[in-house]
Order: sequence, then structure tokens, then C-alpha cells
Amino acid sequence: MELRDKIEEVAALRRALPTGGRVATDYIFDEGAADIDDQSTVRQVTLSELFRPGLDSLILYSYMFGPQMKSPCVSCTSILDGLNGSAPHVRQVFGVADKFGSIEVGKVANLVMTTGDLLEARTDTKALFIDGRPVPLSTKHTYMFDMFKARP
Repeated sequence: MELRDKIEEVAALRRALPTGGRVATDYIFDEGAADIDDQSTVRQVTLSELFRPGLDSLILYSYMFGPQMKSPCVSCTSILDGLNGSAPHVRQVFGVADKFGSIEVGKVANLVMTTGDLLEARTDTKALFIDGRPVPLSTKHTYMFDMFKARP
């Protein structure tokens, strides 16, 4: 019980820390149509445009879909198809359908920006937003690594 109390104490201290700094770049994304069968509608949208009242949940995924390809990578699309198919059931089971799982007013906004597949071990996390607020990615471990990496 003492260990659990300490864990909760540390968690409370972390939640009290200030949120991370501002996002340095208003990244630009290509946004497709809401209808997945509409392959021709594409518009450019900035990161700041993706977060506004009524749009507070977002999943970004970079498909492998080069100019020589006729369709996106099947593995890439299957990952999102799996999440899309499972999400409604998971939300209902855990009783959080009123807070998570779709882009609607009043729902929770969480975003992870990575250099590749979120589930791939070699992918670097570049930015994290929880409940619409940036979260610092540095820890005592990253601090120590940076401090001692040049050491002979």
C-alpha cells in the first residue's frame, strides 16, 4: 500500500508540472475527404486548424503511398482499419463513449506526432498532446542521456 501511495504522489506531482512549450511550427497536412471512397478531394490544413471547438480528437497516420503506387500500403491501412473497427466497442465496454472515440464537441483531444508507425519500436515521438495540451517529452532519463552521450 505504501508503494501505491508513493506512485500516486509522484503522479500528482507530474500532473502539477507546467505543460510543454508552444509547437514551433504550424505543421501542414494533406486532409482527405470524410468519405474514404472519395480519392480526389484533398486540401491542405494546418495543425492549428485541426484543434478548435468541436474538433478536439485527432489521429494522424502517414501512409506509405508514393507517387508510383496505385493505392496505400496494405499494412498501413490495416492498422487504421483495425483501430477504426475496434474503437466503438472498446469505448462502450469501458463506459467512455461519451468522452472518447469521435470528433465531437466536449470529447477529449489526444494527439501523438511520430516519425513513423506509432507501434514500431524505432519510431521517435516528436510531440504529444493530452486533453488538447502539449506534454513535455523529456524525462530524467533523456536529460541524463543528453548530458552524458558525448562522454568518452
